[in-house]
This record gives sequence, structure tokens and C-alpha cells, in this order.
Amino acid sequence: MKFRELVHGLIALSARHQQVRAGHARVIGLTPSNYTVLVAAAHLGRRHGQMLIRDIAEHLQVTPTHVSVETNALSKLGLLRKEKSKEDSRVSAITITDAGWESLARLASIQSRVNDQQFADISADEFDQLHRLIKLLVHNSDMAIQLQRYIVAMEGPESETSPTGNRTVERN
Repeated sequence: MKFRELVHGLIALSARHQQVRAGHARVIGLTPSNYTVLVAAAHLGRRHGQMLIRDIAEHLQVTPTHVSVETNALSKLGLLRKEKSKEDSRVSAITITDAGWESLARLASIQSRVNDQQFADISADEFDQLHRLIKLLVHNSDMAIQLQRYIVAMEGPESETSPTGNRTVERN
């Protein structure tokens, strides 16, 4: 029972966090999807400078095609730059432009206050613990996705049955 409550709590938190992010996107005139890609590019760019569409796609767990569509839109808005690789014209390197960084900076004041509210009443130690747990859950979720794909590939989607012999389908 506690596990199900946790899972549904995570779903509820995720939905609310997506609403917060959609609000951030509106502040700087972007769609939620534009905003997600821009923020992912900023996050990855701070670590690695230029990044590739596949890097952003992998980070967000979306298709490279989706990221390409969003980066094209952000490029038209002047928020990032796409440069074709000299070695492989199918590959584009992404960098955030000054205008992109300025958009994120304009949002920072509002974002900071909203984030402070979202994480209010959580101590620094609890925040650190939550950060560690989230990183662990992301890693474990990646492993669970791989396991799920393996099981379905090896046994098929209808392999699990209940003690009565009926196929079970559990939905989260």
C-alpha cells in the first residue's frame, strides 16, 4: 500500500512540477516543450559547452527527432544556434546564444521564488538526501526500463499470470 501511495505521489508531484515548468515557459514566451529543451541544453551546455541533439534527447528520454524540431524552433527565435558538423552533416552541434541565456536570466527571479516555495519546509539535509535519492531513482528507473524491455522481448507482454492462471495487468 505504501509503495502505491509513493508511486501516485510521484505522479502527482510530476504533474504539478510540469505545471510549474509550463508557467516558467510562458514567462519567456515559449511552449513547455521549447522550454524543456532550452533548459536541458543550458544544463548540459554548462557541463560540456556545445552539445549534440542526441545528447539532449538522451538526457530528456525523448527522440532525437523531437529535439530537432524543438531546436529548430528555438533557433528561429534566436535562443540557440545549430551548426552542422564538418565530419557528418547529419549531426548538429547546439549552443545557447546570448539571447537564450538572457531569456533564462529574465526568468531567474520568478523561477527562484517559485522553486523556493515548491521546496519550502525542506531542510538543507533533506534536500541533499532527496537529491541523492532522485539520482538513484533515475538510475534505477533506467535499469528497470531495460529489464522490462528484456522481459517483454524474451517472454512476451502476456507472460505474467496471476495465481489463478489469468493474465495480470497492473497499471500505475
